[in-house]
Parts: sequence; structure tokens; C-alpha cells
Amino acid sequence: MNEFNMIKNKYEFIASLLCHDNKKIICYSEEDLKIIDGYSQAQVFFCDDNNQSYQIDGESTVNIFLLTLQKLLKKSLFGNLVLDDSVHNNIGYVWNQWINDSTVILPDYTDNNNDTYWVGLRYELSSYDAVAWVYNDKDYNIIFEVTPAYPLGCIDQDNKSEVEKYQAWMKSYKSIYKTIIPVELVQTWLLQIQEILEIIDKNTELMMQKNNSQFL
Repeated sequence: MNEFNMIKNKYEFIASLLCHDNKKIICYSEEDLKIIDGYSQAQVFFCDDNNQSYQIDGESTVNIFLLTLQKLLKKSLFGNLVLDDSVHNNIGYVWNQWINDSTVILPDYTDNNNDTYWVGLRYELSSYDAVAWVYNDKDYNIIFEVTPAYPLGCIDQDNKSEVEKYQAWMKSYKSIYKTIIPVELVQTWLLQIQEILEIIDKNTELMMQKNNSQFL
């Protein structure tokens, strides 16, 4: 049994964001949708129509994952996430360079809080075994893309054998999935996300009230 099926059988189904070509982003949690709160962990997969699954998050809370997706979708609706020229060819390829190749010089981005980081992180939804992205192309279309992460994680760049394995893997690098998301579908996703976030906010508030009452 693969990891997706194990999680599907063990965890509670929270949401399925259906792409226009029958591919899905599926979110699971240890808690049922009726009781999830701001601390409920997320297990998120991208699933294609060939029953192939790729885990794109396993470390965030449901709340953080959905808030990040909501933020990226809203920005892209207004064309505010045009892909930087430095990652135009394949953002996932450059992401792996950022992780595993210090010889590559990549441009930084400074946000409104004066925090500076690699410019590609502006478009990152989540990362785990694969990386998910939301951005605008040069024509302001809204793009959803899933790219592979190097299976062995961060390499020791002083280890010749590890470097050679990584470089060999990168030679055949290509995206897992890339599509234009219609505006109408983005709006549907945003409504679905907002409904779940309202449930999370309500349950979190009730949990905090219950915890506070124990100290009265």
C-alpha cells in the first residue's frame, strides 16, 4: 500500500479542489472537518487521473496550507504574481538548485516586511515529496504547477558521490503537472477555502474558550 492510500485510510477527508481536467488537490487531517481547528495537521496530495499521487504537504496545519493557497490565488486573480524571469524556464528546476547547488547565484526578493529571500518562494504553495506553485505567466494567466523535489533531500555538496547522483537526476528534470486555472475555477476554490477556514476559526475559538474556562 502506497503512502497516499495509507493516509487516505487513516486520516479524515477535508477537501478536494478539482482541477478542470479531473486532477485534484486533496487535503486530509487527523480530525474530521467538523472539529478541525488551527492546530490540525494537514496531509495534502496532488492526484492525477491515472491514480498517481504526489504529496505536496505533510508538515503544515490545514489552516496554514489553506491560508497560503488563498493568498496566492487572490494575488494571481489581480495579476500580481507574474513569474520572475530568473525562474521562467522551470521554477521547480531552480528550486532544486536553490536547495542543493550553492554555486548557482539566484536573485532575492524583499517583501513589505523587509524580509529577503529567494524570489521563487513568492510563488510556492507547499513542498514535500513534490512542490506546488501558483503564479501568473507573462499573459497573466493563473498557473498551477507541481514539480518534483530531489528524492534524497538536501545533499552534502562536499560529497562527490552525492553531487553526481543529484546532477544525474537533474538532467532529466521535468514538471509533473502544469495548467492554466480558469478564473471561474479559482473563484470556486476561494469559496470552498473560505468555508473551511470559517469552520477552523469557529472551532479554534471554541477550543480556546474551553481551555480558558479551566483556569477560572
